[in-house]
Amino acid sequence: MESIESSKVRSLFVFTPKTLPESIVKRIPSKYRLLKVLAIRCAGLLQVPEDLGSLIHLKYISFKDLSPGVLKFSNSIFAMLQNLETLDLTRVRTYTMPKEFCKLTKLRHFLGWKMSLIGLKDGIGDMTSLQTLRGVYLDEDEDEDDNRVVELIQELGKLKQLRELDLSGVRNTYMSALSSSINEMQQLEELRIFGKENNTIITDLHLNSPPPLLRYLRLGGILWKLPEWIPKLQNLVMLQLDYSELMDDAMKLLKSMPNLLSLYICGNAYIGKSLHFEDGSFKNLKELILLGLKPLNNILIDEGALPSLKKLHLSRVPNLKMVPNDFQHLKKLQVLYMKQMTGEFLKSIAPQEGKEHWIFKHATLTEVSAWVTESNTIG
Repeated sequence: MESIESSKVRSLFVFTPKTLPESIVKRIPSKYRLLKVLAIRCAGLLQVPEDLGSLIHLKYISFKDLSPGVLKFSNSIFAMLQNLETLDLTRVRTYTMPKEFCKLTKLRHFLGWKMSLIGLKDGIGDMTSLQTLRGVYLDEDEDEDDNRVVELIQELGKLKQLRELDLSGVRNTYMSALSSSINEMQQLEELRIFGKENNTIITDLHLNSPPPLLRYLRLGGILWKLPEWIPKLQNLVMLQLDYSELMDDAMKLLKSMPNLLSLYICGNAYIGKSLHFEDGSFKNLKELILLGLKPLNNILIDEGALPSLKKLHLSRVPNLKMVPNDFQHLKKLQVLYMKQMTGEFLKSIAPQEGKEHWIFKHATLTEVSAWVTESNTIG
């Protein structure tokens, strides 16, 4: 690194499977004065130098894959990094953000992982340039005051330029404030809401003015009934539902969405025993993922349903005993994954008298694996 110190280097990327030597980290602010991009990815701890703020040209900072610990920034850093546009702390386990962080008025993209922003509740609403806010965990503290979190959520409603919002740790008591704030985010294209527990009732998320540009939506929590605002999302390309406990009426509401290309139904998001895709439904769907649906024992696909489907993924569906014959109606199917299925399911597709099961000829790529348990040791 000595050979490039004091040069005109604008971007510096450091990758190491170990802790980055402190001597190297401390030299960066003084030896690379013109840096606009700084990315450090290491498996060890990282001590952020206090004079990092002297790199006033920085537009992009990324610290990734650090060992569990507290990543701390001094207050002075954010007071000086006025040109910063992206701060990426993906896969950093815990860290604290000082209130001075809110002075980054040019920041567009803030990416984290299970990060608490409760300390920013009186200022983050002023960061109106934000377009991406990813990895926010609303309940870092089990004893967190609900009122403080609600105030933070209300502040987020001021971020009208947001394109992507990713929240987890959501409680039932936050739904009213969360609904109001999301109704204000009319530029949203990606939205992920995950409950604190699997029993968080996402049904209470009422959007009377859902973001019209929304393309990607993931909801983790109980729905019981599919919200009426979801089928109204005419630009929705990808929908993922986790733990929803929905019944067949959900398929009827989703079947005519014009631009839906990918549908994920995971973790008992559907609790019916039979899943029926009617003739003419899901005309443009290219990818269907059915994951962890314990009650499901039958899949019905009418001829003319799912006419564009190219990829079908079944995983951990223990009561599905054999490949449904209706899969033959999927004329454009190319990829079929049947992962972690029961031994009984595997036996149903085993070669009989030297002849291969028809499903292996129906799809270009077919991959099968067993669900290994104490009572099922077939691999």
